[in-house]
Amino acid sequence: LRRAPKVLGARLVMWMLALLGVVYAVNATALVLVTGGAMPPDYIELAPFNVLLIQTLLGFGMVLTVMEEGQRALHAANDQLLEAERRLKTLAETDPLTGCFNRRVFRNLVDDLRRGDGSRRGTVVMLDMDGLKEINDRDGHVAGDAAIRAVADAVRARTRNTDLAVRWGGDEFLVVLPGLSETEGSARRDEIVAAIAEGG
Repeated sequence: LRRAPKVLGARLVMWMLALLGVVYAVNATALVLVTGGAMPPDYIELAPFNVLLIQTLLGFGMVLTVMEEGQRALHAANDQLLEAERRLKTLAETDPLTGCFNRRVFRNLVDDLRRGDGSRRGTVVMLDMDGLKEINDRDGHVAGDAAIRAVADAVRARTRNTDLAVRWGGDEFLVVLPGLSETEGSARRDEIVAAIAEGG
């Protein structure tokens, strides 16, 4: 998130108010101390300009304060929009049942690879659950959903941060393994299948 703008206007207002108070205090003190209440002509000529300058700076500070408050509100609204955009992107790319990426992310990855120079290599492993229909028929869809989530957890537990676990649909999963050869990908697939068989 971006840092909020500095409160320059509020500081300027504070200092100008303090300075204005000092000027009025000096004027009052001068009136009391000077005999007969007569002030030096030079002081009388300059005092209104000094006060006007301070009041002008005070007004400028107040305008600046209002503008900065508007900027802060704009920054806060922008941060909220960015957070909402991030959440929407997550919802659009994530399978709600398993938390894995959905097929849209995989298709975007394939499109990126097609547009690239072909230098990136890796392996894609496809996994298909056995017996999901029987679990749904015997124990209901809640149990079936729990089985799908358990498989997703086992897949994620055996993948790296750079790998991509995708729920392709139903009981099918894809695991994108960047940088792994076919042999290495097969070994990783066997590890995942063993983890699923062991229940995670």
